[in-house]
Amino acid sequence: MRIISIVFACLLTTTAFALEIDEKLTLRIVKTSESKKTVLINRGKEDGLEKGNHAKFYLSVGVVARGVAVKISPTRSVWALYRLVNANYIKDDQVMKLKITAPVKITKDESRTLVDDDTPSAISTDPRDLGIPLAAGAEDMDFRDPTDPRMSALTSQANFESADISSRNREIFGSLFYESRSSTTTSTSGLEFSGTDMTMQFDAGFEYYFKDESKWYSRLSLVGIFRMLQSSTLAFEGTEVQEDASFFGGGVNWYPLNRPSQVYQLIPFGQVAFMMGSIRSNYNVQDSQSATVATQELSGSVSMVTFGGGVKYFLHNGWGANLKFEYQSRIDSFAEDESSLQWEKSSSGPRLMTTLSYRF
Repeated sequence: MRIISIVFACLLTTTAFALEIDEKLTLRIVKTSESKKTVLINRGKEDGLEKGNHAKFYLSVGVVARGVAVKISPTRSVWALYRLVNANYIKDDQVMKLKITAPVKITKDESRTLVDDDTPSAISTDPRDLGIPLAAGAEDMDFRDPTDPRMSALTSQANFESADISSRNREIFGSLFYESRSSTTTSTSGLEFSGTDMTMQFDAGFEYYFKDESKWYSRLSLVGIFRMLQSSTLAFEGTEVQEDASFFGGGVNWYPLNRPSQVYQLIPFGQVAFMMGSIRSNYNVQDSQSATVATQELSGSVSMVTFGGGVKYFLHNGWGANLKFEYQSRIDSFAEDESSLQWEKSSSGPRLMTTLSYRF
């Protein structure tokens, strides 16, 4: 009977120690995830926190976030932030306070997901049981069981690899192809011509993603593109044709299946773009001693429409790559030649390319 009384008293003590609604606690953020939607703080069971607690995180400037405790250990706890008021203050070593609150009242209107911020509702260990959708990526830490004595492993960088990179909504990308070789053609009569076969293609660009993934247009992104081409080819009879072109433009990417903020998975996309620029084309004719005997150069303008698609793949740190197939329709319009003739070259066809990228 005495043992039962002691156990009962211990339970009462533990219950009494749990923080009540409106109680406050000073804390320090030990680690934040890439998206700033999951945080590890230096407070846990010993401080009266329990799994399922809802709290406001605030500074003197006001409330900066609201979240729910999803993992608890004696001296640490992991919080999923389902509302970010000011993400600038969610950072490592930030000291702030939390105030235990009741779960928020919600609405089915997605544009007003969280309404009356202080209206009590039923208590649950998971906000989603109440219909409160967590912010995208609000459980983006690959953490271990926090009751494990090795809880300190939560502070390792590997455990903070974000499940999405929506906060990195700008991307630069590029690709380069270059080959060059000396060429010689000979005939059975002893004629010989020398020249260079060279191809260089450089692509660079910028892509802008929309951060608010609750909007329909978050599946679209804006793309700016710059492309430079150089080529030189020696024909069998000694004619060497050279071409230099550079053009720029823009387009739109569409992500119909997976959002472009996801990592460690393939993200299909479609693209349509328009580019314009300038071109210089010339040819040299050689004689039997490989001396240039005739040359002509023309300049002009380029316009091109491309459409296609492919797949992207991102790492948690923003690095990525993509494979794209596109169909090009290009028109080169040249100035008049020496015979007062004006030329226009039309070309179309497929192109397969890969690029490397970085999001920041």
